[in-house]
Amino acid sequence: MKNQFYKSAALMMLAMLLSATTLWAEELGKQVNRSFNIRPDTKISVTNKFGNVIITKWNRNTLELKVDVKVNTKSESRSRRLLDAISIDIADKIASGSLSIETLVEGNSNNSEFSIDYEISMPDTNPLRLSNSFGNVYMGSYTGPLDADVRFGQFQAEDLNEANLHIEFSNSMCEVETLKKGQLELKYSKMTMDNIGEVVIDCQFSSLKVARADKVRLDGKYGDIEFNTVTSLEGEVLFAGFKIGELVERLILETRHGNGITIDKVSRTIKMIDIEGEFSTVDLGVESGTNTRLDFDLEFGNLKSYGEGINFDKVIKDINKSAYEGYLGSKSASSLIKVKTKHGNIRLEVE
Repeated sequence: MKNQFYKSAALMMLAMLLSATTLWAEELGKQVNRSFNIRPDTKISVTNKFGNVIITKWNRNTLELKVDVKVNTKSESRSRRLLDAISIDIADKIASGSLSIETLVEGNSNNSEFSIDYEISMPDTNPLRLSNSFGNVYMGSYTGPLDADVRFGQFQAEDLNEANLHIEFSNSMCEVETLKKGQLELKYSKMTMDNIGEVVIDCQFSSLKVARADKVRLDGKYGDIEFNTVTSLEGEVLFAGFKIGELVERLILETRHGNGITIDKVSRTIKMIDIEGEFSTVDLGVESGTNTRLDFDLEFGNLKSYGEGINFDKVIKDINKSAYEGYLGSKSASSLIKVKTKHGNIRLEVE
């Protein structure tokens, strides 16, 4: 009986030791806490990987950095080696106008065994270069120049109001409330935005949804692109779906092998539509009361038109070709809707 008791006690103590070792290994980590006095023109560079970055703005000429490194492995010795392999390189060159913060990981490590999380409090007016891989980025509004690169993570921001913006996403999910002006690159990503001003967009193998856009230059390849309302857009769409809820003034677009060009509502304020497409259908819904000239040219395709006020005073039909010139509303209208397609149909409806 005594032997059984001592044996059970020994096993229990061994289990507790193993549990404690495992718990200790799971909680192994280190922190970096630094504070820097910066000038309004100090250029900030932040480069992280395998963790999250949270940017919080405040009205101080100070940048406060908190880095939390956590390691979770099955071996105490491996945990220590891995922890020693992770460092935060800080290049404090504020006197010459820059501050650089970068995560360094030596060797080949399984990133599922550790995380490196940043919390940064700083003014939202300094030029910021931000890069994060295999982690998320959260920031509120930012009014300074911003160059952001996010890969394999999420990006969430409120109002990005500076005119000098360059944002690049790869294999990421992104949400932005307002993007005033700049360049946006998407690859294998999904992005939603509420309002954008004057923006150049390169969208490849991605899904893009924008509630309202002012002036857009678009290069879209493979994916789905949708604007609820857009004032002016110019660009090219290849092998992608493209939809506009309401077009206010202007659209110049080339499309090939797409999933269809759809504009639910062409506003009566329209000035110009010029679409040239191959192997893609074009579907236009035009607001009643619109005055515009019409010019359609089709090769291996058909035109269908519905609604009142559509007049074609010149129609040419051949075996595989057809051309229509006319007007909607006023014959002397200054605005023009022009569509040229090959291997695609055109549908025009006045609503």
